[in-house]
Amino acid sequence: MGGASRPRTGARMGDRVKLHRHALRLDGREYTVITPRPGTGVRFSTNQFHDTWHVLSDLRGGRLLARLLWGLAYQRVPGTLVLIGPPFLDPNPFDAGPADPIALIPSGLTSLSTQAALQLRQRLPLGMPAGTVRWHTPGLDLAIAAVRYQRRLPLAQRQAPSYSRASHGHHISRVGGVLVMAATAPELKDWATGAGQLGDHFYEGSDYAYLGEPDGEVRLR
Repeated sequence: MGGASRPRTGARMGDRVKLHRHALRLDGREYTVITPRPGTGVRFSTNQFHDTWHVLSDLRGGRLLARLLWGLAYQRVPGTLVLIGPPFLDPNPFDAGPADPIALIPSGLTSLSTQAALQLRQRLPLGMPAGTVRWHTPGLDLAIAAVRYQRRLPLAQRQAPSYSRASHGHHISRVGGVLVMAATAPELKDWATGAGQLGDHFYEGSDYAYLGEPDGEVRLR
């Protein structure tokens, strides 16, 4: 995509981001729910257009989303999910419709039933956390740098990705009033590298990356 890059002031989001950990029981199951901390300085919104779910944010939000997705790919505790809910949600900029809470879920490790999603939404905003965690994202910066390097090479010299974007192990839909974005670990890493490159090239004030094409997309505005 052509266009000039925007300034990155305030967009830095490094490794080992501090997040809150909540212990919840939903629909008879135990969940570890990870959320951004107040004061993180990010805002998100959601909407659905042409059967595609969009997550909308700014450059800093895109950077945080990349960290959240990459770190989630390494989780090993069943019932773990990342939640972006109030106070980090704004009405969408197209019709001022309310945003849905966003649940990022590692497929095969965590599932969220309709009843669990309903109960989760009813408990928002979540109260005091059970603790604070440092969110590790080993290898994300190197993966993004490698993709950018490949993009600069002539087409004939580019290496094929190590895993396919078309693996279709993901599931993106609205469940119990929550936008659920579930994917396998390789797909979560793929989504993270895409989100981590957002802002490289803005066109007409926007940039985007697919999350499980054609089901999802993250867009900067």
